[in-house]
Amino acid sequence: IWFIKINVLYGRAFSSIKYLNTQAKRWMEKVNNQEHGTTFEIPLVRFQDENLTQIQSIPPYIVKRREERQVSKDCFISIFGNRYSVPWKYARQNVTVEIFGERVIVESDGIQICEHRLIEGRHQVSRQKEHFEGLLKAARDESYGKMPPVIISSKKPFEDTAVIKRSLSEYDQIIGGK
Repeated sequence: IWFIKINVLYGRAFSSIKYLNTQAKRWMEKVNNQEHGTTFEIPLVRFQDENLTQIQSIPPYIVKRREERQVSKDCFISIFGNRYSVPWKYARQNVTVEIFGERVIVESDGIQICEHRLIEGRHQVSRQKEHFEGLLKAARDESYGKMPPVIISSKKPFEDTAVIKRSLSEYDQIIGGK
């Protein structure tokens, strides 16, 4: 940056960015065709001899991120402030999450259990309906036998209870009224 500032920018006035780019390109062509002070070679000739691969032909570096997460009791995991559903059978279990490009892959014991598209932003939910299928039936089956049985009686409540009938004046006397 310093080299470019000293040799291209300082002492010159530019009326537009287009003019600045034109002047910078002319300067680069001039400098790259002269012998370099350190290598004593012409940069354009050396560049051709190095036979470098153009950056456009190299595929982008793919980043994979692996993290451990615990599935919540409501069958979700949280990643970057967003929530992603996981099959209900994995609730409260630890899973491995792999963020790969625009995909979120969830694994348990090395086996992929679900996949989502990575959500942009925060506070959003990616929910797959099939992750909750069978949950209600399993909850009912699990709780069956744990709840006390409901006893239904043909007898009406308070049927045997006797009620004393009193006049309202008796109640007034009790509370100190008229």
